[in-house]
Amino acid sequence: MNLKGIIGLIFVLGIIVLPVYICTVRRIQNSAEGQEPSLSVGAVNENDTDMEAQKANNVVENEIGSEGFPSETDTAGLPVIENTDSEQDDNMSSGMEEGYKAILLGDGDFVNIDRSDQTIRLSLENIKEVVSDEDWVTAKVSKFTIIDLDGNGENEVVLWIQANERSDYGFEILYLQDQEVYGFTLPYRGFMHLKTDGTFYSSGGMDNKGINKLRFSERGYTIEDVSDGESQEEKADVEWYDLTSDNVELAFENKFQYS
Repeated sequence: MNLKGIIGLIFVLGIIVLPVYICTVRRIQNSAEGQEPSLSVGAVNENDTDMEAQKANNVVENEIGSEGFPSETDTAGLPVIENTDSEQDDNMSSGMEEGYKAILLGDGDFVNIDRSDQTIRLSLENIKEVVSDEDWVTAKVSKFTIIDLDGNGENEVVLWIQANERSDYGFEILYLQDQEVYGFTLPYRGFMHLKTDGTFYSSGGMDNKGINKLRFSERGYTIEDVSDGESQEEKADVEWYDLTSDNVELAFENKFQYS
């Protein structure tokens, strides 16, 4: 083969081999580039794991809430806010106020308890039943006051009963127990000179005098002797209101809203 033939052969081989070489190089580069996306995917998967963990933490935090207790949602998906102790106290005070007020305004009644454990349901209209069954006897509530008698933070109502136009018959004590208003009667000499701390004088005769305080229990009460030598005269007397609708509103406004 002459020189021209050799040169021609080399030229032909170059034309054939060069494209093959270029394709091979490109495949190697693509293969190397193909490994980088696999590492990137691995990094994304790790990030996804971190993100899922963070989402889970966020869900737990939202469910627990700031107080550390799981929150609830209603049927509309809105948070359900439970009543706090303060709100419950307010609701109880409101129910107590309305119950007492209804009785004083003649729109409600109470369960009277006497010493023989007999109970009758009374209103101010038939308060005479705690005084006498005799037709010639008249009775009505002339005054009232609102006071925490036993010092437990809940107010009671005291009714001053006038019998046959005399103001020395006695008192009806109204108190709330299990959402029911109960009442019992104390004689005038057993419940005299009521003070703002709930103490009062009682007298059963010259040799039977003392300073007492009421203690309430389920549908009952006890009278406790609290004589301690402290001057009872120096204590403030309770404020008595004449029984009128205006005074009922005034008394409850003063006692329940500003106490």
